[in-house]
Amino acid sequence: MQVSRILNKRCVACHRQGEIAPFAMTNYREVSGWADTIAEVVRNRRMPPWFADPKFGHFRNDRSLPDDEKEILYQWSAAGAPESDPKELPEPPKFVEGWQLAKDPEYVFYMAKKPYSVPAEGTVPYQYFAVAPGFKENKWIRAIEARPGNRAVVHHIIVFAQPKGNRDDRQRQFLVGYAPGASADRQARISPFRQES
Repeated sequence: MQVSRILNKRCVACHRQGEIAPFAMTNYREVSGWADTIAEVVRNRRMPPWFADPKFGHFRNDRSLPDDEKEILYQWSAAGAPESDPKELPEPPKFVEGWQLAKDPEYVFYMAKKPYSVPAEGTVPYQYFAVAPGFKENKWIRAIEARPGNRAVVHHIIVFAQPKGNRDDRQRQFLVGYAPGASADRQARISPFRQES
């Protein structure tokens, strides 16, 4: 298997222009200078980011690298990151821009009236935003997607439903999450709360 096929399958979702990874892996010149770093972070299991323990079962969104693919990356790095024949390169993966589940969602809720400003350096503590959808009746959710305004700086989003005025974390229900490289997941969920504006 070519290194480019592994990178396309396992890395490019985050390592491309406009995404959160610190460098792109979309062409040889971009990626070859990082060969030693790639081998190191794969060997140390820092990349791709996947920390679930396989002894607890198989996960459908498993992002870990199989041993044979790791070995190919190690050998490629040790050999000085040789370039393959450009004519044999696979088609680059295609990614959906914008909403993944529906072209025009029925409802869109923003976390705040103004965008949250993310500093270029340093650590940003968790930010919490409460959004009241203003529903007057219960709603059945067929599909839900969390979408960052700037994928290059948002690491993850976790959305919960919680009864209005109730701050008891035990009363909230997970609705949807977002993490770099993850695709939106179409799952039916039911909102257990009547939302009032």
